[in-house]
Amino acid sequence: MTVIVRADAQIIARLADQGLRVVDGRHQIVSVAPLDPATPGTDDPPTVRLAIVDVLPTHPVVDAAGRQVGTTPGRAEQRRVLVLSATDDGYRISGVEPG
Repeated sequence: MTVIVRADAQIIARLADQGLRVVDGRHQIVSVAPLDPATPGTDDPPTVRLAIVDVLPTHPVVDAAGRQVGTTPGRAEQRRVLVLSATDDGYRISGVEPG
C-alpha cells in the first residue's frame, strides 16, 4: 500500500470512528496522460500507469444524522501516478504513486 493510499485510509477510518463521513468526496481531474504503455503478454495481470493532475476541493463532513459538522481541507493541483490493474470486472486502481 502506497503512502498516499495509506494516508487516505487513515483519514477515512478516523472519520468513521467518530461517526462522520464526507459527502461527495471526489477529486477533480485536470489532465491524464498514459505512461509506459503495457506490452501485451508481459504483465500478469496487465497494468497501466497514468500520470494525472488533480484538484481536491473542500467537501462537507456530516455526522450520523446528516448535519454538517465541518469541511475537508481543499488541495490545489497535484500530479500523481495511478496504477491500474486488469481484473475480471475491468481495470481498477491498484496503486497511487507520487507524481
